[in-house]
Amino acid sequence: MKSYPDLSFENVSAVMNGRYLDTNMSIRNNGLKDSEKTKIEIYADGKLVKEIEL
Repeated sequence: MKSYPDLSFENVSAVMNGRYLDTNMSIRNNGLKDSEKTKIEIYADGKLVKEIEL
């Protein structure tokens, strides 16, 4: 049987602080294999505003 990474996002929150977006999240790999390069993309009004490499 082939193994895969299985990422889950837990306890995600986002709060506007003036003109800044404060984010907090926990990311867990529940799979049996390490995850390759992964990024989180944050959008506002349909526009990409931030990319975060994991």
